[in-house]
Amino acid sequence: MKYLIVLGLFLPNFILAQPKISNSSKASASNNQWIEKTIEVESEEPNATLAKRELIGKAIDKASEELIREIIGEAKYIRNHSLIQNKIIKNSARFVPLTRPGELQAKEVGFKLSVNMRVSQEDLQAMLLEYGLFYESDSTPILLPVVSIVDKISGRSWGWWQEREVSKADLQKISRSIEIGLKNSFWKNNFYVIRPQSFRYREMLPRAEDKTFLNLSMGNGNPDWVELADIWNAQILVQGEISLTKNKQHNESYLINIHLVANQVQNGRSIAEVVRQYETESGRAELVIDQKLKEVIEPVSQDLASQVFEAWQKGTIGSNLFKIAIKGQVPLQLQDNLKKNIKSQVHEIKNIKERLISMDEFVLEVDTNITPKDMQKKLPRLSFDGYSLKFESANEKEAIYRWSKEL
Repeated sequence: MKYLIVLGLFLPNFILAQPKISNSSKASASNNQWIEKTIEVESEEPNATLAKRELIGKAIDKASEELIREIIGEAKYIRNHSLIQNKIIKNSARFVPLTRPGELQAKEVGFKLSVNMRVSQEDLQAMLLEYGLFYESDSTPILLPVVSIVDKISGRSWGWWQEREVSKADLQKISRSIEIGLKNSFWKNNFYVIRPQSFRYREMLPRAEDKTFLNLSMGNGNPDWVELADIWNAQILVQGEISLTKNKQHNESYLINIHLVANQVQNGRSIAEVVRQYETESGRAELVIDQKLKEVIEPVSQDLASQVFEAWQKGTIGSNLFKIAIKGQVPLQLQDNLKKNIKSQVHEIKNIKERLISMDEFVLEVDTNITPKDMQKKLPRLSFDGYSLKFESANEKEAIYRWSKEL
């Protein structure tokens, strides 16, 4: 009801971009980030009524194009021009709900008009995400699986980076099954999985001592794997372990523990994780383990693939996390508005969160595809409510600003 009252106040001065505003727009209006745009356009249409309608549409299209170019970059805009025109700008009423045209001015041929509008940054970004445009990479994402098979029953282990041995043929079979399962599941979402076992990538590894220098760590930032993934143009590492143990509750059956994590190569961020435990039927180890794996590999692979795809849709893949350290005491009542102002000024920021609030520092964490050093150009200075936010310096992990009262 409060929202309807606010609409009533604005209605005399604004023209609705479409007759009906969606419920989702109403729900998000109170916490949205609005961008004010004023666009001047011209038309040769001689009829004043028709010209005004045409000019308002032109102004909305022009404002939409400018903002989309700024958010995703000129190159991506050109590559996706048809999609943007047909799916986003055609539906601009979803993110430009209100316009305020000025006086229609006659010119020698036709008319010109200045149009002021409020653009919802949040809703525009949501549409870009919906059509896969609000992320860094346009190419097919490539994944490198690095999964170790550990047989704790007989004290053996194997991974595709190790020498093939006849005594480990069963572990090699499990490894190949996982590789194929990942390939099939990820390909459904147009992700390409490198098949290092099938295509003998071991032979392409750096010639280190027995090629055992690769440390199979579940943690992030392993320099060996990051370097290799980079060489093979993989953006995502699927790391993990499948371990086989005896079931202590039933001596004739076995437990299969699966732990897979998808990490971004660029920054080591984990974007997906699957942890499962399965119990086999009673019987000969190799036979019942193989039978159970045939049942579970597909759903496990699909679960991981779905999580990665969701991260890709949200723009997480290819994005960076870094801090914005604001030196100075930011009044509590201004902190939320400061976050909204930063996000509205830097359109590449997907998410912004508080990380530290103290008497002399306010630290934010941002999720974006730009770097801390880019903040100097994107947000050199910001003024509001009698205060000033000014860029001071940046390194690889944070951008530092100074907060002070304006003189």
